[in-house]
Amino acid sequence: MEDAYTKTEANGKEHYFAVGNEGKISKTVEGSVGDGKNKEIMDARKDLVAQGDLFNYDAHTPPLEKDQDGNIVNVGTPNPSQTDMSGSDTRPNIVWGYTQAVTLCRLVR
Repeated sequence: MEDAYTKTEANGKEHYFAVGNEGKISKTVEGSVGDGKNKEIMDARKDLVAQGDLFNYDAHTPPLEKDQDGNIVNVGTPNPSQTDMSGSDTRPNIVWGYTQAVTLCRLVR
């Protein structure tokens, strides 16, 4: 999970990993907004098999929108997208995300 967050915060793109029946975790793979990550998903799942485990569930971070200076201007929330919901089955699919808090300060003289 930490690897997915670190990579998402570095480049703003979605990152995915799979978890196996025996608790092994696949490599973290990168996707693009709305691409469905099919090739990347299969690469992560094949990585589980190479470790001697079989797919159980998956998790991914949503993308972050950044400005030209690299500041986050829109956070990816921990809510499933339409793409997440349309491709889901009976297995858990975890969407990690962010919540945004705004603190207002008033200068008193």
